[in-house]
Amino acid sequence: MVRMEWSVDEFFSNGGTTAFIDRVSGSLGIHASEIKVVSVYEGSLVINYDVVMEDDGYSNSSSTSTSTTTNAEKLAAIKSKQIEAYSTGSMDLGAPISDVSLKVVEAEPATSSTSDNSSDSTSTSSDDSSEETIIQGGQITAPGYPPIVLNTETYFDVRLLRSKDTDYDAKALRLAQTLANVTKACLAHPCAILKTGTTTYLDPFFHVFGNDGAGWSFWTLENVGTGASDPQGIYLKEVVSVDDTTDANYGPGAPLNEINKNMLVADAQNGKVWHTGGVDRPILMAYDAVDPTDGLVHIHINKYDNLDQMRAAVSSETVIMPINGPSLYESKPSFESVEWHQSIANSKITLYFETNPSGNAVKLGKGIHGIDGQWTTEETIVDLLYTTDGFTASFSPLHPFIYQDETFYLTGSERMQNNVQFDENVLLLDADMTPLSVLPMQLPSPMENILGNHTVATLKRMSDTVAISFQHRDDSTGVNEYTQSFYFVDLQQWLPKA
Repeated sequence: MVRMEWSVDEFFSNGGTTAFIDRVSGSLGIHASEIKVVSVYEGSLVINYDVVMEDDGYSNSSSTSTSTTTNAEKLAAIKSKQIEAYSTGSMDLGAPISDVSLKVVEAEPATSSTSDNSSDSTSTSSDDSSEETIIQGGQITAPGYPPIVLNTETYFDVRLLRSKDTDYDAKALRLAQTLANVTKACLAHPCAILKTGTTTYLDPFFHVFGNDGAGWSFWTLENVGTGASDPQGIYLKEVVSVDDTTDANYGPGAPLNEINKNMLVADAQNGKVWHTGGVDRPILMAYDAVDPTDGLVHIHINKYDNLDQMRAAVSSETVIMPINGPSLYESKPSFESVEWHQSIANSKITLYFETNPSGNAVKLGKGIHGIDGQWTTEETIVDLLYTTDGFTASFSPLHPFIYQDETFYLTGSERMQNNVQFDENVLLLDADMTPLSVLPMQLPSPMENILGNHTVATLKRMSDTVAISFQHRDDSTGVNEYTQSFYFVDLQQWLPKA
């Protein structure tokens, strides 16, 4: 099966099946008589075709058949040729290709005297191999080939990984399409793209827009790891826009200036913020750090009485969560919910975090700090949900939000692409944290050619706006360097209606 960005009318006005057969045979180096078009239909344009291999005996199309070694070798060779042609971009069919799948079938001797290597054969046959996806969504998916994007238009056409019901699917798809195209909000709303080097896990939580719409700023946590120029730890910093129109950093998408950066906690990582109100109300920060009493990484929660106290790195309360059970660590906390009662000790705080109970099995844990001060934890099965879709069981921060009365999560994960390389992804999850969609995150000019390796997404409501942030990892030089994108969009204008 081949899907191309053409209409049926465009296909037939450009030579139709004859031209298609000539292009395929030319790319594969075989005779046109060995190709048979089975069907052509709309959607955008789908073509099912067979590659017919003549044999002296009855037909046998199985790539693993032992009936005739010669036939099996022919089938293996032609299949390999097709995979290589599609995966290297040398298969020119006259229009952009969005999807390709191949399947080897065995034709019944009583009804056929040819052997078929079929893209989707409808002849009487017995299946001898499963359908193999070569290109999906405009991206090469064949094992052993780099996951190059051949068709950017299709690549940025967001899809759902699974279906629930018609109404839910429509709602989830609208949301996924909106999130993946949040960069287009730069045209109408403030945004920023910051090169952060080896710094990861920025977490924006307060912003201020100037009355004239020009000057603006936001506060964020910054996770500085080992190897950076600054000492390792969690920092608070303010980032401000440039108001001078003659400055190279002026305008949407331009870098911002960093001011008021100060360390909150040394030798700590993965800070996340929950604010109980405005800048004059208590601010909570969850993070992970080593507890000197046992030498293990624990979840910590700090309380700052207001933003000024946070800027001064003065916390009024710190609680270290005990590790329940045999876990080797508990890290990467994410706030799920907070029922605030003036102090951490008296509040119900629900967190998700990464844990490792057995030395090899990384799990997503859920912990609740009760109003009685007790910390209770449980393991989830989210790692199994991730690995079902090929994602690694390593958990980025999770950001819950409600859209049209449904709970969703925005997060990031990585998966092996074509057995060649790991690619980081921004994920939309459902209420059970099952992956719903991989969000391609189309970047604005001049970064539109950056595809993939986007992760560590955040989504937070800030007054009447939504703050969306995610990172891009550039590993082309052999060293991981990060760029952070921030988008502040109007809540009512931006999120799609029912």
